Amino acid sequence: MGMVLWANLLKDGDVLGDQNDLVALSKHFGRLDKISKGLGYGPLSAMFDQTDLEVNMEVREMPEHYASTTEFMRDSGTWVALDAAIGQMQALRDHLEAEKPRIGLLFDAREAVLEELDQSLGFARAHLGDGVKFNFAVVT
Repeated sequence: MGMVLWANLLKDGDVLGDQNDLVALSKHFGRLDKISKGLGYGPLSAMFDQTDLEVNMEVREMPEHYASTTEFMRDSGTWVALDAAIGQMQALRDHLEAEKPRIGLLFDAREAVLEELDQSLGFARAHLGDGVKFNFAVVT
């Protein structure tokens, strides 16, 4: 069972998901957390919502009145303000582009991480608005 991330927005009470698998961000989040902290932000993983993972791994029970883990995440998940998420992802992306740090042990996954950050930033920017929130859902 593999783990990937999906970018999500909470807008006007609805979850909007970009369900493209973000494999590189998922695989290299530890390194990205360190870089993000070095840039003066919190860890990238602070934007990770683990509702789906915890329900599927039976760590957490989903209340019966929810039809899906997405609904459960909507009401009790990890969410951050969209503008803060965009600022952090853009700063991380800019650093990776300018400084070109190696991401990964066996091969440099920096380009894959940049592509996934660009994808997530595009998705997020398309939905700017008051009160919009963002997360990366950890899905299995």
